[in-house]
Amino acid sequence: MTPALVQPHFPHPRTLLGAARVTLEQAEGRHGQHLQARAAMRLGYVREARAMWERMAREDDAQAWFELGRLAQSGLGEGADAAQARHCFAHAARLGHAEAASRRA
Repeated sequence: MTPALVQPHFPHPRTLLGAARVTLEQAEGRHGQHLQARAAMRLGYVREARAMWERMAREDDAQAWFELGRLAQSGLGEGADAAQARHCFAHAARLGHAEAASRRA
């Protein structure tokens, strides 16, 4: 693991999960971006994960809208907001996300 791979705003613990986070920083494409956001969440970087999903949601990514709904529903990083969660789940469902369709009801 070279220090050049570690972004200064993402310090990570010296754990297997931290090593996975560093490895995922080089992942490409939309799937790689989702993996990076999930790794950030698992490491406790909720704001960073939210920012990643918000960028993807601006490009109408159904999974990103679903993840933002889960964040709003759970209150991670901010207070729980049921109305915002419903909005995110509805948007994800319109984009074809099956699980979001079942959660918006």
